[in-house]
Amino acid sequence: MVIINVIQRTLNSLIGVNLEPWLLVVLTLGVGIFIFLSMVEVPVYSLILANKSAHISERDIRFTHETLKRLTSKLPATNGLVILSGISLMVAQGISRNWEFLTLSQLAGYLGILSVIVLVRRNPATVKSIRSKNPEKDSIVSLIKDLRAVGIDHHLGLAANLFALIIQLIIWSN
Repeated sequence: MVIINVIQRTLNSLIGVNLEPWLLVVLTLGVGIFIFLSMVEVPVYSLILANKSAHISERDIRFTHETLKRLTSKLPATNGLVILSGISLMVAQGISRNWEFLTLSQLAGYLGILSVIVLVRRNPATVKSIRSKNPEKDSIVSLIKDLRAVGIDHHLGLAANLFALIIQLIIWSN
């Protein structure tokens, strides 16, 4: 009950404040995180797209997995902050704008894609799998499986943040 009261007071204090610039900043950070992750995954894109004829060196697979393993200790907390801030700001914006079509669409689309990542694709389990493996010693098949799964999740995360950012730019321009 205390948490609900804190959230309610926080949202009430945000009502009337111009939230658009803050939401733009948060969503731009989210897009930046996923573009960065996509750049890390460039050497293994053909694996992510399940192109079995692609020839990717084992060294590139192991290096990319190792890089993502190192990043998993830093980025989930940052991304979690982006998600929680983004959702909170979208809710506050929705309330302040009486849940106009665009604000409702933005929140629904963002939550929908994030739900697919977490609930359907089970991203937390994939991240745990990446953290538990030794890229130098584990089988290449298991590393490829992790890279495919997390690569798709990263592209979905980019889509969620980019979608919400584009909607936010439209809202801000009106």
